[in-house]
Amino acid sequence: MSTNIENINDTNISNDSNDSKPDKKLIIPSLGFQNTGAICYFNSLMQCILSSTHFLRFILNDNKDHRFLSFFQSICNDLWNSTFTTELLHSIGNFQPNQSSSEYFLMVMDALKWDRLFECRHKMVKECRSCGHKNESVDISYNVLIDNSLEEFMKSECDLENVLCDGCKVKSSYRQQQFIHSLSPVIVISLNKYFGKKLTHYPSTLVFGDTATYNLIGTIEHFGGLQGGHYIARVRRFETHDDGNHTIGYYIIDDTKVIPITEEIFYKSVPETYMLFYELNT
Repeated sequence: MSTNIENINDTNISNDSNDSKPDKKLIIPSLGFQNTGAICYFNSLMQCILSSTHFLRFILNDNKDHRFLSFFQSICNDLWNSTFTTELLHSIGNFQPNQSSSEYFLMVMDALKWDRLFECRHKMVKECRSCGHKNESVDISYNVLIDNSLEEFMKSECDLENVLCDGCKVKSSYRQQQFIHSLSPVIVISLNKYFGKKLTHYPSTLVFGDTATYNLIGTIEHFGGLQGGHYIARVRRFETHDDGNHTIGYYIIDDTKVIPITEEIFYKSVPETYMLFYELNT
């Protein structure tokens, strides 16, 4: 399912579908979830994940977890279970209030076996500046942490000092490069956490080579500090009209509150942005 982009101009993309217009089963209405006890972190997380058509295809076609299948069946029948997030948390176990969206994302992904949908691989290349000896490795992550800018996600380089070289057998200066090796259909990125929130600009799309384009489909904002606060989501959703045509709507979803917003507001970078969700354009 992953997209190999080491040779960025010869990207080979494997999609589950070539249809850019999802059918009704792949459209989740812009409705909220009840906050039954400080679970805004999970409500916001699920709103962003449910905005991904790749995720919906994965659940319907590849994942046999009855909790999601029954949920989507009710959605297809125009029903809405506003306590779905609460039921899901309790079914997974280890439920705790006032948690981190990014940490619970990793927990839920592991518990429900979603890893291949979110996997990101970076290749690490270390080169000894004395003898030129190279070490290569691949780092796998599912929620990429960014300190300053998204350029760190695409490619980074730094110097390492006093590293024992396997080639010349002496402690030398190393050049370390990191770049993307492969990506899955959905990219999850965490920005600022709870200390010293700062504005990090992020694009509406991430482009890799000539063919791989990822669109922003959701963001999570965190208001407050380490000891408490509140999470909300901004999401992009497909909508179906009576004539069968599809359009895209943009919303702020704050637990059960759903507020339509403009495309400009959806893409606006703010200091409170905490997580970003991009998906491969089909």
